[in-house]
Amino acid sequence: IRLFVKRIPQALSTIGVAGLLLGAFYGLAPAYASSVGLDTEHVGVFMAITIGAGLVAQWPAGWRSDRLDRSRMIQVNAIVLTTVSLLIALVAWPQLLLLLTGIFGLLAFTLYPLAVALANDHVEQEERVLLSAMLLVTFGLGASAGPLLGSVLMKFGGAPMLYVFMACSSLLLVIFVRPERVTGEHLVDEAPIQFMPAAGNLASSPL
Repeated sequence: IRLFVKRIPQALSTIGVAGLLLGAFYGLAPAYASSVGLDTEHVGVFMAITIGAGLVAQWPAGWRSDRLDRSRMIQVNAIVLTTVSLLIALVAWPQLLLLLTGIFGLLAFTLYPLAVALANDHVEQEERVLLSAMLLVTFGLGASAGPLLGSVLMKFGGAPMLYVFMACSSLLLVIFVRPERVTGEHLVDEAPIQFMPAAGNLASSPL
């Protein structure tokens, strides 16, 4: 654990935040959508658009991450995600809400695989099984905490607080993920490791 915390802190931070976001989304987004006036059918559409957008985003995000700085991509992703999450918290118009949640899905579902690729760029082949375990545990901790924290805020501040919580979570990445902090000291010879599509959701298998 000490090795990975020292070597890939930005990747671990991103994985943890991805867990917070996706755990809160899967656990609480249907309750949020229902609370802001969407009927059962449109709650399903709301969820499907978000997850579908995340699926569509995998290939282009991977293509770009193999050619651009991964830390910079995570930082830009987090900046836009923070803005979009705050807009969702403020918006009550269903059509605009569906558009914004699509953008949210594009960004939130690519954080996890971008962070995995960044981590593997800085870890040797023989350490990658241990790395996978570390990443899954980190994501799981975030995914467990996200619904708990989000639900408490929703209880006291109303349904829109779910996306305020998500905005605060992604803001942590804006603050802590800095491309200039990536020294390249531990960059492996085969880096950049090719991006692997992964939703980072609660149903993902370790493989």
